[in-house]
Amino acid sequence: MRHPVVIYDEASSFLTNDLDDHPTEKRSEDEVAHMIWKDVRRTRCTMQFFQNDRIQRTLLHVLLVYAAEHPTISYNQGMGELLAVLVYLLHVERWKVSIDDQSEEDSYVHVDMVDVDTTNVLDATGLLQMRPFAAIKATCTTNCKHAVATLLATLTDDRFLEHDAFALFEQVMERMAPMFCPHATSCDRRGEFSPRRDDSSLLQAQCDHIHNVLLRRVDPVLAAHLHSFHIPPEVYLLRWLRLLLAREFPMYQVWVIWDSIFGLSPTDFAFVDMLCVAMLHDSRMLLLAQDDTTGLLHALKELGGSHSKLVESARKMHTQHQLDALYEHFQQR
Repeated sequence: MRHPVVIYDEASSFLTNDLDDHPTEKRSEDEVAHMIWKDVRRTRCTMQFFQNDRIQRTLLHVLLVYAAEHPTISYNQGMGELLAVLVYLLHVERWKVSIDDQSEEDSYVHVDMVDVDTTNVLDATGLLQMRPFAAIKATCTTNCKHAVATLLATLTDDRFLEHDAFALFEQVMERMAPMFCPHATSCDRRGEFSPRRDDSSLLQAQCDHIHNVLLRRVDPVLAAHLHSFHIPPEVYLLRWLRLLLAREFPMYQVWVIWDSIFGLSPTDFAFVDMLCVAMLHDSRMLLLAQDDTTGLLHALKELGGSHSKLVESARKMHTQHQLDALYEHFQQR
């Protein structure tokens, strides 16, 4: 793999030259770069944080490097929204540079219940070697306070926000790439896809599975109601799936929802399917009350509600689905 700085230098050159000065084969790269910059300027535009020039450049750099490193996927609208969630989380979780004035009240990251069984003041290396967090009954001690603070200050150093964001974004896209390059059956770590043999995309198949299998199993009445209006499931599921519900809830609630997705389906993010079903089921009365297509589409667009209730509902459905699958497996034996 080439060094990210080299890749960025090549990618950023798209913005510093006039489009007509490039040969024909370079124009698509120019268009990608301009598309990224246009979308970056509109990303979370209601949040002051994302109007900051440094943050916008961070988003731009990460997306440019990703597009250069994964040319098959390149860039598609929506990727910036996923990245924005990660960038803001990294910003909020940063540890203060000054250790001496660090207090529990003004920090997002909390460290407590730590015991190192020593009277000596530890440095960061000594703290790691002694593995204090393995203690069963631990108490907070001052001899490791500075060591913990030093480690967290290094791990969450704001100077490396861009580097950390790229690493996390690449991991997310390893699972999400089929959502943005749908005419494929699989992708490897480099984002290279094998083409499908039919015209239906993986994304469309996922939408059909959510609507015609999962929702029909959980709430057949609601599934039939939605089907009666002949609204393709992609109309309301596409944004939910591609953005992992990032635009349906405030940022701090999205982090909780993503925790559930990453925790219950770390390899493929499949738990988002159940979250989509729960979104529909929890709002069934509102949806069933709609008697025309326009009203139903508007209601689907405005769904949201309690993020904690959503996660809990989806978790119950997920557990029941696993039990049903296990039962069917043993029935077939």
